[in-house]
Amino acid sequence: MNHIGLPINYRSLPLYVQYAEKIALMTSLLPYLDNAKLCLDLASGWGRYATIISKYCEVICVDRSVEMLMEAKRRNVHALLVVADAHYLPFRNKVFDYVYCVRALKYFDNPFKAIKEIIRVAKKGVIIFDILIGPSLKSCKKIIKRNPYNWWILRSLKIAQHLPRMLKSLGCKSISMRGLLSPVIPMKILKSFTLIKLAYLIDLTLLKLLPIQFARAYVCKAEV
Repeated sequence: MNHIGLPINYRSLPLYVQYAEKIALMTSLLPYLDNAKLCLDLASGWGRYATIISKYCEVICVDRSVEMLMEAKRRNVHALLVVADAHYLPFRNKVFDYVYCVRALKYFDNPFKAIKEIIRVAKKGVIIFDILIGPSLKSCKKIIKRNPYNWWILRSLKIAQHLPRMLKSLGCKSISMRGLLSPVIPMKILKSFTLIKLAYLIDLTLLKLLPIQFARAYVCKAEV
């Protein structure tokens, strides 16, 4: 385990993704779990987040990939594993305290319909986290220019632009959306947890001045 309980193989992710997920976890997810009894990890993959959340409350992992959930079972993730489509969740209304979705919204066939299902099964709130661009704005432009098949970058930006309005139209309250990772902090310096915390403090200041589209990632919270 690393500094905040994430599995060691989590470090195989790109550094800017690790950094953004650590911030999202520390500031937007863990503070709510003291009062939670049951959470849904939507598009859970092999259960990277469930390994942490299951220490605080019961977790149900949902993914449409049988292979991913089999990997979660192999890794002994302490959660109930359910194969299901995010657009048609097999749960009754308001059964989960919180539903969280990490870096998956852009892959859904119909993000609006998936969000509607998330809100339907959530009792207290939803937390959505996603990556917007690559390690820097410059690299993002190069990626799109060299390879137009990097559709996820453009789709992530479009979803982020409309997400607060979608949540509001579905009856959510207290919608909070903030950027994570300002584009001016070079990822190469983030080699220790101390530097990550320092960069986070800088981010708090910079991203208050920058629109969400200039962040490398975002976290969105809403009460239902």
